[in-house]
Amino acid sequence: MTDLEHILSSLDDMKGVDITPLDVSTLTSITDHMVIVTGKNTRHTRSMMLALIDLYPSLTCGKPVIEGDDYNEWILVNFGDVIVHIMLAHVRDYYAIEKLWSKDL
Repeated sequence: MTDLEHILSSLDDMKGVDITPLDVSTLTSITDHMVIVTGKNTRHTRSMMLALIDLYPSLTCGKPVIEGDDYNEWILVNFGDVIVHIMLAHVRDYYAIEKLWSKDL
């Protein structure tokens, strides 16, 4: 399994909602993939973040850098090659990251 597949599997195991992987390798040099997932509440977003941190030793990508875990409405987990956005539904709807990183821009 690739790092991306491990991450997607972990988010699915944690019952993440609307898990959306994006290949952004041709759009930016900062990462190859972004994953956007919705959490049911702040406890759920934090649990998904902790599950990804626990997954790190089995991955080949970089050590995760975490941002946004103070409020848990939008948590970014940056593994280098894969960046994961864990968001509450209203935050995800407001920022519409999928549209920002669309290849149709």
